Amino acid sequence: MVYIAESSPDNKRNMLGSGLEIGTLTGYILASLFASILFITLSDEQMASWGWRIPFLFGLPLGLVGFYLRGHLEETPIFENELSADEVEEESFLSILKNHKKDIFVCFVAVAFFNITNYMLLSYMPSYLDEIIGLSTSVGTVLITIVMIIMVPLAFMFGKLGDKIGNKAVFLIGLGGLTLLSILAFYLINLNGLVFISLGILILGVLLSTYEGTMPGTLPTMFYTDIRYRTLAVTFNVSVSLFGGTTPLVSTWLVHKTGNNLVPGFYLTIVSIIGFLVILFLFNNTSGKSLKGSYPTVATKSEFKEAVENPKDSLWWETEQKDK
Repeated sequence: MVYIAESSPDNKRNMLGSGLEIGTLTGYILASLFASILFITLSDEQMASWGWRIPFLFGLPLGLVGFYLRGHLEETPIFENELSADEVEEESFLSILKNHKKDIFVCFVAVAFFNITNYMLLSYMPSYLDEIIGLSTSVGTVLITIVMIIMVPLAFMFGKLGDKIGNKAVFLIGLGGLTLLSILAFYLINLNGLVFISLGILILGVLLSTYEGTMPGTLPTMFYTDIRYRTLAVTFNVSVSLFGGTTPLVSTWLVHKTGNNLVPGFYLTIVSIIGFLVILFLFNNTSGKSLKGSYPTVATKSEFKEAVENPKDSLWWETEQKDK
């Protein structure tokens, strides 16, 4: 996320950042198709004995390619400019927590509602369809795969929309939609008809796409260059661990504890309301603006001219004024 954000023109940061989630979705889709082919071509005994190893063997070369790319990428110009500037004393993490607590809090909440929604649909939903609805695993896998395929162009579209109308507006669209429609989506799924189940999953997929399209291009804009990578890394992973990764467990526990099949929808609604209030009152739109502490990043001469003529449209300008 940080690398893409620091390498992108300010007016295309969300669109290019959406490529990160599109890549993730594509990986899920290919993995789902690959697993389906194995289940079709191999017997249960073959799958249990050695077939399950095949995806890992195919994944190994991809991991090595990723390792090579990560080791040979050049630093972003923004980070290199930071290194070449006057030497600045490195801030301790306790100091970062103290001086940037609002940004850390907003980032923490954003990561939480993004990943709770993500894990709810892509990790928990297959089990929910199997155990609660009684839908066969193969049919459930096909439905979710189709929704993920639909989400790929939607993520790109919402990324472009975020660059046009602002990431804050797109966040509020997603959060507002999930606040209003999460319970309805689970109600439709529980009607236990294939059309209704598909519609319920699609509602969640479309609204999750608002985050997929804007989150990678937004989270890095919350922090200054000298603390961006480590602060985002810690905040993101702590939030994912506490909320995203626990979503299937919490949802399963709530269903069994309450006996109400709609309770995951209520959980998603509460999370979305909290997220909506935090984004509405504590987050300022950063789309089309330079990263904190950095000069505007442009792709063409005309964009350079516009940035020079309208410096107030950048977070750099806002930072300069606050420092003064």
